Amino acid sequence: MLYGIFVSLFIFPLKWRDLKKDFTQHLACITGIGYLIWAIVAQNIDKPRHILPLVILFLFIVLINVLRETKEIRKFVLSIFCCLLLISQTYHSSILIIKQANESSATYQLSNYLQSLDQPAIVYAWEETRVLQYMNSTIPYKKVQTYQVFLHDKSYYQNRKILLTNKAVEGFTGQGIDLTGKLKKNKRVSF
Repeated sequence: MLYGIFVSLFIFPLKWRDLKKDFTQHLACITGIGYLIWAIVAQNIDKPRHILPLVILFLFIVLINVLRETKEIRKFVLSIFCCLLLISQTYHSSILIIKQANESSATYQLSNYLQSLDQPAIVYAWEETRVLQYMNSTIPYKKVQTYQVFLHDKSYYQNRKILLTNKAVEGFTGQGIDLTGKLKKNKRVSF
């Protein structure tokens, strides 16, 4: 919401002819448009985090324009606000990058846990199957996105331990399925 207010304050004074005069802004716009196309075509559009770098790029363009014309007090205050947003975003992003560098992702942790199981099992996942395939998981896994398909398919695996990822459980709950008392938490992975 904060970004929405910020964008609405600057979207009207921002003019395309001003952007075309400055090579830095022109390059930032071209980069932003290229990234937007890549994010829409090559990324999972269900995850808004893939668009977040565009926010920082947009703030950069706005900041350049605002700092160029700081004669008005409103623009000066908003430029300070823009700088604080950029600093805050950079700080929080750096913390997440350090955390990601030092910890395995939840799907990698899941794959390692599955390798340590001593009994036959099958994993039903919502979106993690791509990484499990990449990790060459020896435990069978299936992508399932409806509760009815899960109920039908699990009947084929009576002699195996049935495991569900949290995303699958959240997906079933989102479909109106009440799983209260039907599940037992087996292992928790983080990040």
